[in-house]
Amino acid sequence: MKHGSLLAGNPTNFRNILNTVDSLGGKPLKDVVQRRPKILMVQASSLCRTKEILHLHGIQEEAISKYPEIFTLSPDTVAARLKSLEEIPELHPFKTHPRVVRILYYFEKVKKRLDYLSSLDVSGVSLHILSVDKDKFSNYIKRGDLKNKGGDIVHFIAENLELSRKEVRESLSLHPHWLQVPTLYAKEVLLFLRKSYSHAQIRSTIPILLYPVNRVEEEIQLQLSENQSGGAATAVASIDQSHPYFLHLILYRLEKEFHFTGDGIWTGYHQLRHEMTEKELLQNVP
Repeated sequence: MKHGSLLAGNPTNFRNILNTVDSLGGKPLKDVVQRRPKILMVQASSLCRTKEILHLHGIQEEAISKYPEIFTLSPDTVAARLKSLEEIPELHPFKTHPRVVRILYYFEKVKKRLDYLSSLDVSGVSLHILSVDKDKFSNYIKRGDLKNKGGDIVHFIAENLELSRKEVRESLSLHPHWLQVPTLYAKEVLLFLRKSYSHAQIRSTIPILLYPVNRVEEEIQLQLSENQSGGAATAVASIDQSHPYFLHLILYRLEKEFHFTGDGIWTGYHQLRHEMTEKELLQNVP
């Protein structure tokens, strides 16, 4: 019998759900239950608490509607996972990502995969790869197909700089290695630049977000020191920090040493320790 488990449900709880919960993830309760009948086995009070917790943490209705299974977890579990999400640097940038609720649902698996990939010195993996089933994940590992398509970093930058995804992707695509940069690094640079530079300055120099934050900070400090000492070679090279093209100059400095090949992003990034056999790679795959 299809959905026969509902026969073991509490009729009173069914009634309470119908009386107290009108929608989940912005969708009518009827539509959500048709997709995920198991939700009816959850206490009405728990559904309301989970809904409140998600909203308090700013999780968007669209993201909730994509993965209503989140309501089958206890409210305390959802709250704990949201807290952990904010504390894990690699995951925090994705709090407003459309896939964030799926990440919350498979949170323990995602954390194990982050640790596993970190042991391989692999970073910048997409949320999709972190949350697929074990067989697909193993296939990605075997093929070495861990390179993301850029959707995560594009979404993060577009949302934070109030730009269209098309604009962000076109700007990032100017850099030959942009698909290999973790969203975490873009977040670190953006937070640093926001302390001293305008929205417009950052928006006009999006590729600078791909560089290690310590390198960006170092070149800015060197440029400011040269400005104060009069050591800049030309008038262009001594423009003020508030100048619209100041960050363009920093981007120039970051790449000058590498002959503008884009290789400047690798300074400060980890390289793979050694080539591993397939057996080593697949050992203890989470």
